[in-house]
Amino acid sequence: VVGSNIACPSDARFKRNVETLPNALDVVERLRGVRYEWKTDEFTDRDFAKGEQVGLIAQEVLEIVPQAVHEMSDGYLAVDYARLVPLLIESIKEQQRQIDELKAALKSMTP
Repeated sequence: VVGSNIACPSDARFKRNVETLPNALDVVERLRGVRYEWKTDEFTDRDFAKGEQVGLIAQEVLEIVPQAVHEMSDGYLAVDYARLVPLLIESIKEQQRQIDELKAALKSMTP
């Protein structure tokens, strides 16, 4: 599926038990980005793009962020990359806090 301007329902009125994701940086550090090529010769009915691709391995993501993996009707796994965005946002914020703490510590060491 190729599309643009795709929006996912996210209104607070739809949600309960809302909590900020803890330890997002630790979770992101466990994910492994890979480059690969699709087995286009074995899965001719899939219309996979030819050439080098980048992404994640669904089985690996399943172990770390099961909410981002879906089993398709044929039993194969798919990654919902959009579900990883909140983790990326929170991990960047955690990393920025670490940077700010290091900058403050460094500043207090210099005369």
